[in-house]
Parts: sequence; structure tokens; C-alpha cells
Amino acid sequence: DTGADPLGRWTWHKIRLDGLRSLFVITAYRVCKQPPTTSKMTTAWHQQYRKLVEQGIRNPDPRAQFFKDITKLLRDITNSGSLFIMGWDANSAHDSDEVLHFLEETDQVDFFSDFFFTRPATHCNGSKQIDLLTGSVGLLAYFHDAFIADPTENEGDHSIFGGDLNLGALIQRNTLKEIDPTHAQSRILV
Repeated sequence: DTGADPLGRWTWHKIRLDGLRSLFVITAYRVCKQPPTTSKMTTAWHQQYRKLVEQGIRNPDPRAQFFKDITKLLRDITNSGSLFIMGWDANSAHDSDEVLHFLEETDQVDFFSDFFFTRPATHCNGSKQIDLLTGSVGLLAYFHDAFIADPTENEGDHSIFGGDLNLGALIQRNTLKEIDPTHAQSRILV
């Protein structure tokens, strides 16, 4: 299964792990702060603003609406017993109050946290990490590594980023003892 937000803010792909669980892989884009009037009303922010007005929302804030709408999707996924991973451009720093609040509200973890002590900028003109790899807490033990490339070494203006997810262990429902020798379960002597 695949799906997309009608406003073009995210897409998802559903991977069946077994007969009961699925993993949703989501890519998402949250617009920048309101652009200047010199932008001629053609930016993604303006497009989303117009679509939200068409939906009957008065004076919409596309950035705030992003969090509201994707929270519903993530809760639906979680309530179905499935897991999700989301690579997204937050257009806010990874440690901003609004991003941290969103992660807390949706029970997400930042998969880069275990692999980066300091966070590199992820936009060629920026000084902060604004591109994130987040998802269900239940996936954390299955991540072995993560990377963020230098945005100035890419063809686009953002970093290439990703993580090493042990999908085989996730599908087989391996216990933490089987995938992490430092886990407390591994130190239990029989």
C-alpha cells in the first residue's frame, strides 16, 4: 500500500512485517515560515495556505497545520499496532520547542540521537539540523547506525541522510538480547 497527503506534505509506503504488524515509511516536508511578499504567492507555503482555506480553515498556519494533520496519521498508524519511520524536512531545528513537542506528542524518537553528539547543519545555507529521521520508539533497538552527509557535497540544497535499520531482526521479532549484546537481557546468567 502507498498513500499521500492531498496537500503534498507527505507520502508513505506500507511494508507488511508479518500478519499483524506493518512498517510505514514516510517522507514529509513542512513548509518554511511565511515567505516574503516578493515571492509572488507561488511557494509551497502559499499553495498549502490556499488549499487549507478551500477546506474551510480561516487564516490557516500551514506550519502548525502540518503537525496537526500528520499527528492524526501517526496516531492511526500506532493505534493499528504498526510502526513508522519518518524522514522529513522540519524547516525548524531538531531541538526547537515545536519539534520536540511534536515528537513527544506522537511518541517518536529521534534516531540520530544515539549517533551524533553534535548535530551538523543539513541545509547548505543553514547552521542547524532541520532534516530529521524519527519514528516509533519500538524501532530504536533495531537501528545500528545513522548518517548525515555534508549538504554542500550534494546536488540539492539539503543533506542526504539515513539510518541502518535491521529489518530482518524486526521481521523475525528478535528479542533485544538477540540483537544487542549490551542490553540488560544479555547479561542475565542462566
